Amino acid sequence: MQSISDSATASSMAAAPGLSQQDYEALARFRHAIRQFLAFSDEMLASVNLGPRRYQALLAIKAHRGPGPISVGELARLLIIRPNTAAELVNRLEIAGLIERAKDPHDRRRALLVLTEDGERRLSSVASVHFNKLQENRESFIGLFQASANQEGATFKTGLALHRG
Repeated sequence: MQSISDSATASSMAAAPGLSQQDYEALARFRHAIRQFLAFSDEMLASVNLGPRRYQALLAIKAHRGPGPISVGELARLLIIRPNTAAELVNRLEIAGLIERAKDPHDRRRALLVLTEDGERRLSSVASVHFNKLQENRESFIGLFQASANQEGATFKTGLALHRG
């Protein structure tokens, strides 16, 4: 599992330049927009008796673009959870009738995951609502950093003019 203490993250944090007030405001707007979307998502998922982690797992299984179905280990990596936590989640999804496990024909120890018809149907209905919500708010998400980018562009152009002058 990755953490904030990863050496790459730590070294990039140490080398990060100072941020402007607009940068802090853009980051705050971005985090607020994410939290608003997640609050909407959590409420909607609760109304259809499907939690956020189950939904994320179903999405990962459906979106997997490998040569075959996704494994429990790959699911754990994508969800950034421990393998034993992924195995428990897979058990609950299987009991709920949303996924099925199949043995990997190349490695019998490995379980591969596929959505059931019910899993496909439930994922399709909630994913379309999420996708539509993101489409509705597309301009808001795109514009989150626009003020900062416009300010940065103006500063760059001013600095370029001064440098040439």
